[in-house]
Amino acid sequence: MERFNYLEKSLAHTSLRHDLPPALRRTGLPLNPITVPPRFPLQWRGHWISHPNGAQTDIVVGPIQPPLPPHPFHRVEFATTVELPTPVPHAPCRVSADSRYVLTVGGEVVGRGPVRSQADRLHYDEYDLAEFLVPGPNRIELLVTYYGQPNPFWAPARSGAGFGNQAVAVFEARIGDIWLATDESWTARELGEWSAPTDLGADARLPLEAFDATEAPREAVPALVRTVKHMGGLARSQPPTMPYGRMLPRPIGALTEKNVHAKSMSSVDQLETDVLTAGAPIRRIGEIFERHQQYRTQNYAPGDVLTVKPHSPVIIEVDMGEIVAGRVNYLVDSEHSVTVRVALLEKAFGYESDSGEAHVAGSMMRSEPGKSKFEAIEVNGFRYALLLVESTEPTRFSLEQFDVDEFLYALAGDHFFTSADAQINELYRAGRRTVELNSHDAFIDCPTREQRAWAGDAYVHAITHLTCSDDWRLVRRSLELGDSPRSDGLLPMAASGDVEFIDNITIPDWSLYWIHGLSLYYRYSGDTAFVHARIPSVQRILRWFLAYKVEDRNLIGHLPEWVLTDWSAVFLDGCSSIVNGLLGRALLEFSELSEAIGNNGDARWARDEYDSLCIGFETFWDEERGVYIDHVDGKNAPDACSQMGQAAAVVSGFAPAERYSALTKALSDEDATVYRNWIGGASGYSKERRLMHLQGRQEIDWDTRTQITRAEPFGQAMVHEALGRMNAMEPLLTSVRHWSELLWEGNSTFAECWGFGTPCHGWSSSPTSALITNILGIRPAEPGYRSAVVAPRYDLLPALSGSCPTPFGAIRLKCTESTITVHSPIPVSFRRPGGDVERLAAGSHELAP
Repeated sequence: MERFNYLEKSLAHTSLRHDLPPALRRTGLPLNPITVPPRFPLQWRGHWISHPNGAQTDIVVGPIQPPLPPHPFHRVEFATTVELPTPVPHAPCRVSADSRYVLTVGGEVVGRGPVRSQADRLHYDEYDLAEFLVPGPNRIELLVTYYGQPNPFWAPARSGAGFGNQAVAVFEARIGDIWLATDESWTARELGEWSAPTDLGADARLPLEAFDATEAPREAVPALVRTVKHMGGLARSQPPTMPYGRMLPRPIGALTEKNVHAKSMSSVDQLETDVLTAGAPIRRIGEIFERHQQYRTQNYAPGDVLTVKPHSPVIIEVDMGEIVAGRVNYLVDSEHSVTVRVALLEKAFGYESDSGEAHVAGSMMRSEPGKSKFEAIEVNGFRYALLLVESTEPTRFSLEQFDVDEFLYALAGDHFFTSADAQINELYRAGRRTVELNSHDAFIDCPTREQRAWAGDAYVHAITHLTCSDDWRLVRRSLELGDSPRSDGLLPMAASGDVEFIDNITIPDWSLYWIHGLSLYYRYSGDTAFVHARIPSVQRILRWFLAYKVEDRNLIGHLPEWVLTDWSAVFLDGCSSIVNGLLGRALLEFSELSEAIGNNGDARWARDEYDSLCIGFETFWDEERGVYIDHVDGKNAPDACSQMGQAAAVVSGFAPAERYSALTKALSDEDATVYRNWIGGASGYSKERRLMHLQGRQEIDWDTRTQITRAEPFGQAMVHEALGRMNAMEPLLTSVRHWSELLWEGNSTFAECWGFGTPCHGWSSSPTSALITNILGIRPAEPGYRSAVVAPRYDLLPALSGSCPTPFGAIRLKCTESTITVHSPIPVSFRRPGGDVERLAAGSHELAP
């Protein structure tokens, strides 16, 4: 009998610890959970199986085969039954699918997956089924969704060798003395009751599920074992197989689930409509409200009975009270069959198809007479739900239940930040909630409209996890996911989805922000093994930028593709101070990372390139004004300057310390700061400004000689880093207070931009980490937290206290008028606001302020 490493619980929930250097390992202190190693051999026992419908079985002789056309969206249920005479103590299994699966045993959900990834880096999940198995028959089901068309979190595999164009799954489990594996003994049943409408328009980004409860179940048939059909494939049906390659173990823990109920409901009836057009629910509802400029609303409680008539639908509005992200469930009761169309909205109702803020998400259900329940499989983010109920005959109708199963990668541990300032405390919590709602199987931009894993955004999420969570695996995973370089070395601007699949453009500076995220992760974790794996991509990114060096300026410039840096109205053509500053920071970070893994030659090369760039960077300095200008050799506004330009000069190290006073003033002078954005503003997105931006026209309606452009919330993350480096903590706190402007409509999350965008955007969460690293003052003094700096600013925020994770346990700090208590598992340099430094050994200490 083969030996097997049995686990005590579901492997998807297992947190394992990162292997630090021996000197640290000997301390015996708890280490931070980082990765899950494989528990199964490379070769699978399970076979890839699919539904036999539409399967291509002909073998084309020759090494090159055309790609197979993808099947449209469909769901398939694969199933088998295993009979057990007695309970089993352990039943380890692993499972994967293209595109997504839900694994159930005896009707109970075991897990969902796999995590998003490129198809040739497909992952599998491990579970222990023992707690779900009972003596007697046990039905095991895999519900697999194939999306057909690329979406923000999935893209089709390279098909043409027998795989990649329809739903497939693979599973194997060791149950007692037997192996259970997918093969032709399993059944496959098409779930025809599920579909995905295709007439939603270009602004529908996420899958919209449609469920027909009146659809008769389809017949289950024997599953088809799929085989590789290419020269050299040898008709292999068990992984590893093309196009999925060597499947990888799940790199993160399990997402947590929490049921959330609606805060309030209201209903609208006595509406009259003609025949409505097809399409997204929000469009149909928009047509109704356009016709009824005035309508009557009333409070609605679950179970209240309403009357629905032909051409006289009912609308029920649900307010969750804040942004939520998860799977929507609702239960309806009606005399006759009704159609329920659910529009999921991030803001109070308002829809224009070309507004730039269109949020086309939701679901549809055709109910049976009596009770029908809709249980979503896809995750959506929203605050408001509008349910449009229609019927072809008069019927009584009630909404019995509406809730959401939130499905997030939660911040782990009990870390906190408090002070005597209620506003600051609220902003810390809002940043945490914002990041959690954007922590799924990767860091995403927003849970509502997109759910894309943007390579540049993720470093802001990362630093929040590094300062607020005991589990850093999602940081590592998002960096790994983004490390999918194009042939020229740049990274896709958003990984593992439609953007990478289309690959028509990238944001070059997003690759530089990705490097910064890698540097932050190393600084906190000391994970040199991970750096070894990522460092080739870092160097190729840097060489891509350096190829655009303008020799007579010692600067890089005139970059192609979409140079963004931030949504604020900064000038990036010609040679940009912001881009050159980002490159300078990345060169320093590459030098540090190279030295950490013993590549001293590469470190020297990076330092030499940095020194050359540093000389050229002086071109941007305006001595008279005491600021760095945005660009040289550009076509407009040669004297324009921005907060982003000043921050880039500081974080790159190009700005000498004697200029810090002037730069602090530039970053904090609110009288001289102007807010401008090329595609919108304080009143929202602007079609006209977006068109002008696409045409290369820049409307300059402020005094570029005397005013400084304010950074958007994303750019403010670098502004906060710069203020922290200059020890300008009062201006930093002033800046953080502005985030109250981003808590729209009573939400507990930060919006995307100062005047527009999504109401929950991960890149806006920098106040949370800035408060920990600069005001609570806890940060690593050496990579891997071999020692720490603790520099609390209790002079600015009385009653300051909080905690921060390290690989060895939490550092906790409490400041009162008379005593400062520090508990740290590692040595600490304690710095008082006046500058005095005291060395503290690991342990607990009480100090005078």
